[in-house]
Amino acid sequence: MKAKDRITVIGAGVSGRALAVFARKLGHAVFVSEAKAVGDETSELFRRFGVEYEFGGHTERILDCDAMVLGSGVPPGSEPVSRAQGKGVRVIGEVDFLAPHLEGSLIGVTGSNGKTTTALLTGHMLQEAGFRAGVAGNVGSPLASHAGLDQEILVIELSSFQLFWAHDLRLDIAVVTNLEPDHIDWHGSVEEYYRAKAKIVGMLKSTGFLVCQERGLSFLMSGVLPPAGVFPLSWEKEPAERRKESLLMKDDRTVMVSGGVEQVLFNYNAVRLLGRHNLENAAMSAASFLLAGGQRDALTAALASFRSPPTAANWLRPWTGSHSSMTRRAPMSPPPSRP
Repeated sequence: MKAKDRITVIGAGVSGRALAVFARKLGHAVFVSEAKAVGDETSELFRRFGVEYEFGGHTERILDCDAMVLGSGVPPGSEPVSRAQGKGVRVIGEVDFLAPHLEGSLIGVTGSNGKTTTALLTGHMLQEAGFRAGVAGNVGSPLASHAGLDQEILVIELSSFQLFWAHDLRLDIAVVTNLEPDHIDWHGSVEEYYRAKAKIVGMLKSTGFLVCQERGLSFLMSGVLPPAGVFPLSWEKEPAERRKESLLMKDDRTVMVSGGVEQVLFNYNAVRLLGRHNLENAAMSAASFLLAGGQRDALTAALASFRSPPTAANWLRPWTGSHSSMTRRAPMSPPPSRP
């Protein structure tokens, strides 16, 4: 976008506020429109940065702009989007607006469950190893707060809402923790939800890496150019094609296979998070850490010092025993075939 363009930001939630402030720092004239009532702190923030605003509804002023930028969660059928498209106003998602301003290597993390823990754990590992790394997401900080920062690596938790609107982001590593039906009301169908999630693979650079579940691999890779490396995760006792690159969950440890050579990432008793799914999250985080340039020797200490996010439902405790003694989740419903 050109400097001094007039921007309408839809939504005054966490992401919308951060978008408005960053757009002002870029020199844009910014107007924020929010359908709900908003507290005094938000009003004061906008006044401090010279952001104009309206709360409690969307007037015709939302169309008096060069582009409409959407905060996280604004659906395609919403009133502001429909009105903008009807008038030929350019509509931009949060991720695409910020993509040109994100520095360093980018790791994108999505999935129906576990993406917050995986993103935070990956960022924690990188920071513990001395990287200048940030984490943007639901429990971390909004993506706009990382725009323009001098970071070596940025870990981005990406929701299906953000991915729906995203086209321009280019990732070095993409992580898909799992795929299960969710947010059907927002996307309109489970097929559209899965398609939004799968867009993350198409955002990989040609030199990038994909870390995902073995059971979702064929769906995710359908119709996209293969990245430089693909590391599907499976439990050793589950039937899966043996590959030159993979993550294997054994009885008591996780192994990363690269070039046909196995390397132990960690023993399960090093993980303080409860549950089989959190062992998978830890494995994906560890693989991302190594692919981003981290060293194997740093993994055990980083796992031991990580604490679960404040909103996580699983409390910390040491893991003991084999994976066969743990409560197993029901198998994931397979995603639909891609056209």
